[in-house]
Amino acid sequence: MKDNYDILYVDDEDVLLEVTKLYLEKSGNFSVDTASSAKAGLNKIVENNYDAIVSDYEMPETDGIEFLKKVRSSGNDVPFIIFTGRGREDVVIDALNYGVDFYVQKGGQPKAQFAQLTNKITQAVRRKRAEKNLIHSELKYKALFNSTGAATVIVNKKGTILLSNAGYEKLSGYSCAELDGQMNWMDFVDEKTFKLMTEKSDKRNAFSSSYHDSYEFKFNDRFGRIHDILLIIEAIKYSENFVCNLIDITEQKKVQNELLESQNKLKTILNTLPEIIVQKDSNLKILWANNAAKELNPNLIGRTCYDAFLGRRKPCKDCNALNALESGEIMKKTIFNEQLSGKSESYWEKTSIPIMDSKGNYSLVVEFTKDITSNIKSKNKNIFKQNLAEKLVITSRLDDALNIIFESLITVRGIDSGILFLKNEIKGGLSLVRSIGITEEYKISVDYLAPESSCMKRLHHKRPIYGDFDDISPNMMDISKYEGFRSFAYLPITDDAEIIGAFFLISHNNSKIADFSKEILESANDIIGSSLSRIITEEQLRESKEKLSIALKSAELFVWEYYIEDKVIKWNNNLLKSLGYFCNDVVEAEWWSSLVHPDDQENRIKKINSNINGDGDFYSGNYRVRASSGEWKWLNLLGKTTERNSCGNATRIVGVIQDITEIKENENALKIANKKLNLLSSITRHDIINQLTPAFAYLEMCRDSAENNEEILNYLNNVENHVNVIGSQISFTKDYQDLGLEMPRWQDIKTIVEQSKMHVDLSNIKLDLSDISKNILIYADPMFEKIFFNLLDNSVRHGENVSEISIFCKKDEESIKIIYSDNGAGIPFDIKNKIFLKGFGKNTGLGLFLTKEILEITKITIEETGIPGKCARFEISVPGNKWKITE
Repeated sequence: MKDNYDILYVDDEDVLLEVTKLYLEKSGNFSVDTASSAKAGLNKIVENNYDAIVSDYEMPETDGIEFLKKVRSSGNDVPFIIFTGRGREDVVIDALNYGVDFYVQKGGQPKAQFAQLTNKITQAVRRKRAEKNLIHSELKYKALFNSTGAATVIVNKKGTILLSNAGYEKLSGYSCAELDGQMNWMDFVDEKTFKLMTEKSDKRNAFSSSYHDSYEFKFNDRFGRIHDILLIIEAIKYSENFVCNLIDITEQKKVQNELLESQNKLKTILNTLPEIIVQKDSNLKILWANNAAKELNPNLIGRTCYDAFLGRRKPCKDCNALNALESGEIMKKTIFNEQLSGKSESYWEKTSIPIMDSKGNYSLVVEFTKDITSNIKSKNKNIFKQNLAEKLVITSRLDDALNIIFESLITVRGIDSGILFLKNEIKGGLSLVRSIGITEEYKISVDYLAPESSCMKRLHHKRPIYGDFDDISPNMMDISKYEGFRSFAYLPITDDAEIIGAFFLISHNNSKIADFSKEILESANDIIGSSLSRIITEEQLRESKEKLSIALKSAELFVWEYYIEDKVIKWNNNLLKSLGYFCNDVVEAEWWSSLVHPDDQENRIKKINSNINGDGDFYSGNYRVRASSGEWKWLNLLGKTTERNSCGNATRIVGVIQDITEIKENENALKIANKKLNLLSSITRHDIINQLTPAFAYLEMCRDSAENNEEILNYLNNVENHVNVIGSQISFTKDYQDLGLEMPRWQDIKTIVEQSKMHVDLSNIKLDLSDISKNILIYADPMFEKIFFNLLDNSVRHGENVSEISIFCKKDEESIKIIYSDNGAGIPFDIKNKIFLKGFGKNTGLGLFLTKEILEITKITIEETGIPGKCARFEISVPGNKWKITE
């Protein structure tokens, strides 16, 4: 507090100015400045700050009341005391009306008078200072009230808002004028928290003098918006009112809810991940785990990871989580577990992430554990298959392939012995071809697995079999146990669903074949099957080539290849050498064509082009070529178009060729011999026929001479019959001598029948050929025409009133049948099998015999299938390669 007061004393009497100044300053609490007029005093007030003004009332020009008016009109509220000798009531009233603080009357005892003046000055100054301090305090309070940043109100016990600040205006949407003394703060409480606020209000009123609380509720503003509010409420001492701070935590709540939602989403995601995720403390105790971890062990929270997952008492050696906590770095590691909470033989990838606490220490670790068993299995399988495939792909010998396969299979984990079987092409079962770790006694017992054996039958479903030796066939069980086998894998080797072998792999140490091993074995089975099939096929092909080479050499056949686009022919060099040409085995097609006999060129080119154009499967023909000696050599060729380009044009013909010069020479010699024999036969037949004519003449003369001698006439008739038989047989020899003399050829059925009917009288018979088209060709002897002549002649001679004959063709699978049918008397059942015998029949007995002989040359058959009394029916069956249809 200020010790001295600055006082301005105004009076028109100098003596009083001096005395009053001396007296007041004598007290030690005042510093007095004087002025002799109101005007002088006003000037000093402008220049100085005074704690109080003491003024006389009666002064020239301006009295004390006017002086007071001017001071107050300037806005100065400094304490003002009238010190005068007048004591009129009207002066006092005016002074009080214009804001005088005290009125002190002069006169009386100086000590008492100045003591009163001192007291009034002191009282006025102190009161003014108290008022200023109060106003300042109120201003500070209001400033603080309005600048807290929170919405603040003062409420009474009923909840009426007594005072609100700008923050509450902003929160509620109402102005302070609308709020203060007008509204109850419960009007803003949302119905969701109204019950809570009512209970809190009752509690607050019960402990009003010392109440302090904080809680959250929902606040409805003027516009219906809901705010989340944190309320801090405290009782105002020595009153029944409460100050309430309302902090709008709507955004904070939103962030919290979003964070909670995010955390829930994260938990949901983590719980749906297949990876095992746990949070552990520095002692490796599990604090949180996702569903994948709980599937392995539902009761793992609060337990150490090595106890919960592995059932161990100590952490794993080189623990990934401890390494992460110690280093403060993310650590990764792949581990293998033979037994992990029910999972056998599993690989896991661990990622341990250390978490720093508020003190800067790594006290938590989040660990992601991913089951990579399938990846490792797949990788191991691929490596095994790739290594095996790379070795087998460059192998062409079966023995080498079997060694590679067997050595690879024995390296599979858990396998230490085994047997490899391959199909026995002769017996049909499986034969032992390789073994390791097997005694001779055991090898003998399984040397061959017969098709009907139980071991073979177990392979029929073409699936692998795993087990111990209690599962094996009874006859094998005892010896298997004696060998010390504990478990086995029995897998068929297949190619295109065919069993071509099997491998029987054994473990002496493990009670079962490991899952990893099973998958590797099964994955390699396709490679083994396809590779063995390829190699076996290649060996068979090499063997076939050797056999073919032997066969070609034995038959004196040579292979040729015609590359059409390049216009070159690749010959077996031995052929060219046999013709006397010593050159490369690839020659120009034009050069070879120049060697062909001119008379054979046209037919040769026609046949080659026909095959190139796809008119037939094979190209075949005989033609002559000139040897280096000038001699003509006969060659027989057979070829086939084997390659065509994208446009369908032939690019390559492959075939074989044979030197048939000797055969042709023998044929010519045979033809010459047959020609000579035919000439001899013709001369002999002519001579015999010439002798038969006079024989018949003599018989007639003898019959005339015998006249009525019946006995002689009978003898002559018998002689005549025998002579007729001789004549028929001589006539038959004319036809039979030409049979097979010439090569068979393609003949049109309809044309042949048309030619045959020209030599038979069919004037009273209808011949139906409507079902035979002219494009059906039969490969038969040139005497094929005789067949239909004989059939037509028999119908006319022996059919008895035949009026209709039909001939038609009927396709029967690959063959074709030519059906000849008439409506005559037919052939009795008892002679159906005899009519084709030589000499059987009513005329010469040779016609149907000759028919059958002609057809058999090209393996065509004939049979009679008619119904006696209704019709005769002959079915001629032509094989598939002896008939064709041409355009």
